Amino acid sequence: MALNDKINGLIKEEVESLGYEMVKTMLRLESRRKFIRVYIDRPDGGVTLDDCVEVTRALGFVLEDLERLSGGYKLEVSSPGFNRPLVKPEHFRRFAGERAKVVFLDEGGSKKSLTGNIREAGDRDITLGLNRGDVRIRFDQILEANLSGAKKVK
Repeated sequence: MALNDKINGLIKEEVESLGYEMVKTMLRLESRRKFIRVYIDRPDGGVTLDDCVEVTRALGFVLEDLERLSGGYKLEVSSPGFNRPLVKPEHFRRFAGERAKVVFLDEGGSKKSLTGNIREAGDRDITLGLNRGDVRIRFDQILEANLSGAKKVK
């Protein structure tokens, strides 16, 4: 198991044991220091500063035990925010009708970016509504997706 997989697994387990959803984890090396950013959400919506503090403290104890992190790391826990990352099919279903920016690889392997309304999300793909019509994008093609911040379309 790769270190990143191990860290993600530990973080996810701890976050979920506290009653939160782990939306996304980013592990990066910045200026020779490990940087871990964790986005959390609550099932009932809305993450407070107290929630972030609670999860930060709990994760601090969990991550402290990992030998490879002994050189130090910076941990940041936050809400998904205004431009919430969309990572799982459930996220796309939850935010159906809202505008999203989706970066993906097209059939030829070229990187593309589209912004439109999430029309529907199945188990394998999403339908993104654009001015020129609907576009289907498979989940395995998506590199990154975020809400674009616009209001929900009725």
